Amino acid sequence: MADSLKITSSIPPAKPAGIPNKPSPIDAIFGINDSDLAVKMPLEPTTANPKEESFKETLFQNLNKEILKPLKNSTKGEADILRRLVLLSELFESSPGGIPKSFMDQIFMGSQDFLSELLTRDKTETVFKGAFFDSLRALAKMEGYPQLKETIVSILRHYDAYVNRNQTLKAILTEITRMTELLPQNERVALELKLSALQTAVNADPQDQKAIQSLLKNQTIPLLGQILKNHAFSENLYHSVLTIINHIVRYDKGDVEHLEEALLKFSQALKPISNLTSNEFLDMKNLLFFHTEEAENLFKRMDVLSKDGKITEKADLSTLLLKALDDSSPSKIRTLGLTLLDTMVRNESPIFPVMHFLIPLHYLGSNSYGEFFIDKDASEKKGNAKSATNIFFTIQSDRYGNFEVELLVRDQIIDLDIRCPGALIEPLKNTRGKIRSIIEEQGYKLLAYGVGEYVEGQTILQRYPKLALRKVGLDVKI
Repeated sequence: MADSLKITSSIPPAKPAGIPNKPSPIDAIFGINDSDLAVKMPLEPTTANPKEESFKETLFQNLNKEILKPLKNSTKGEADILRRLVLLSELFESSPGGIPKSFMDQIFMGSQDFLSELLTRDKTETVFKGAFFDSLRALAKMEGYPQLKETIVSILRHYDAYVNRNQTLKAILTEITRMTELLPQNERVALELKLSALQTAVNADPQDQKAIQSLLKNQTIPLLGQILKNHAFSENLYHSVLTIINHIVRYDKGDVEHLEEALLKFSQALKPISNLTSNEFLDMKNLLFFHTEEAENLFKRMDVLSKDGKITEKADLSTLLLKALDDSSPSKIRTLGLTLLDTMVRNESPIFPVMHFLIPLHYLGSNSYGEFFIDKDASEKKGNAKSATNIFFTIQSDRYGNFEVELLVRDQIIDLDIRCPGALIEPLKNTRGKIRSIIEEQGYKLLAYGVGEYVEGQTILQRYPKLALRKVGLDVKI
């Protein structure tokens, strides 16, 4: 199988000593600030095929344009097109094929869910985040300690089950409810009684895992076994029972005592490497359960988003584009929807190592349009921190005007800087306490908070000047 290599610069071939170096080729000049004007320097023909030279010239000019031109776009360019699409849709709401206002209203996210949305945007998001799990990853790479690796796997399994225990319990209740629809009257009533008892226990105290486990093990599982005997040839009931039992086993693994026991075995397996003191073990335990609180807060935010989405039809940016591009939509909406889709697809550069996306949000009582840039390797701003992530976004508000916000995350510390219309400087300064509370709910600490006046927009290249220094290469197969 061919290996994929990344070539970003020329590699001089080995040559015998004493032979003079050849001059470097200067037949193409790329200017990042004049990408449209990239030209081929006139040289003596080096080939007998003029058509081939013409093709190469066109290829390099197009590569230069496609790679570098997007960096000269505005940091609020896509959001501006989205804003025009929404406003135009409101004008054509009553037209045949128009997009209803009830749908458009759901596009905009509430400010209380804003931070969670940013934290869950990363497609590689995992519950195994934080300093404790970074240490586990490093230890798992060590050779010659099989028992240590087993204890690491045990921690991961019980931790995952623990932070997801509420979701697992919901899955159990949902599957039991679905199963009742497959049963005859007498068995349905018996299972509904068990379901009612479970729901009563959950409503009384969802954190009382012992009481819920007792109901599941001592009452629910025996009844499921009897039902399965009565319907031995029902494939649907068999799979339903199997699903419920798997969830019950997972819920049992999520017991906090199991997680603490796994952590204790891990500390014992560490003895050949390091003798932990009792205080060090306590610090490790506190750090682990700090991470569980972070994960649970994130799940709570996601639950709120999920519940909001169940009220009416699912509404997000992709669904909006599908509606806008539908043949039944007014022609002006289709045209603008196509423009937005084309811009989102073509507006990314292969040398742009930053996540880039749109989020419509409801901010300060007004519909707003946010364009976001997340640099997950902001090494130039890291300082003494182990890691640094820089989140920069622009907001266009129908009521208030334009904003620019920079959120710098260094380890668990956040610096926040807001540029806003002059009339909002003092009100935003007064919201520092509320913003701090939202940030601390996610397990972070707000260190710096600045508010100033928005002056003018900037291009992506102005915002990230380091991109001008990146080399451009081609992916090839050898």
